[in-house]
Amino acid sequence: MNYLINVILILSLSLSSITSINATTLPQPIRAEYFACKFDDGKDFSDLNKWIGKWNKWMDDSELSGYQANILTPLYRSPNDHHDFVWVGITNNAETMLHGRSEYIKSGLQASWPAKSCPASFTARQYLFENPKDWKMNYDEFVAIFRDCNMEEGKTFEDVYATRQENLKELRSNGFNHHSRIIIPGAGVPAAIGAYDFMMLSAQSSLTDWGINSDKIEGFRGTLTNTSDVYTCDKPRAFVGKRIRKRN
Repeated sequence: MNYLINVILILSLSLSSITSINATTLPQPIRAEYFACKFDDGKDFSDLNKWIGKWNKWMDDSELSGYQANILTPLYRSPNDHHDFVWVGITNNAETMLHGRSEYIKSGLQASWPAKSCPASFTARQYLFENPKDWKMNYDEFVAIFRDCNMEEGKTFEDVYATRQENLKELRSNGFNHHSRIIIPGAGVPAAIGAYDFMMLSAQSSLTDWGINSDKIEGFRGTLTNTSDVYTCDKPRAFVGKRIRKRN
């Protein structure tokens, strides 16, 4: 009887440990907002850059912190005329993001925004993966590659994260180094993206490094573990990115 009790206790502790591990598979998410916009008639990137200068000064004067902003311009996507650029704002939590949005609405800056038509604007949670050792992003010219993805029946985001993590280990062991994160769209998501469960983002440190990685992967693509039993993704679309404000 004592032996049986001991076995039950051991099994209970083991199951408790497994449950704890599964419950903490996903890291704490960060928050993001996306605005895919088209320039007003007669406006272009020079007008946007002037506006960004005013916005950055307002952010500094307002002492608003914790907000990182990037501008993405379409590189390889079809059709490529849905928008001229995408504004991506990133914060550690929703409170910081929405407090900043509230202050921005009251600032009056929106009246001089040179691209008032934004066919897509939505929020998202982002789950980041650890970067390769000594890997650095070129924030003047990085590449953001998005894929729309679906989970297989019965799978969870924890399964997706764990599978992608193993996939990244394989890629990096073959010298393919890049940044990656899972994006789960929230409020305002357009129908084309909302039809999927999530987006997978791969960020290449520069255009040149993307070319180097692309050449490398051709040599070992066929040996990578297949992830299709957990999730599948559509063809990629690529943007050139530039950071316009550092999150401090």
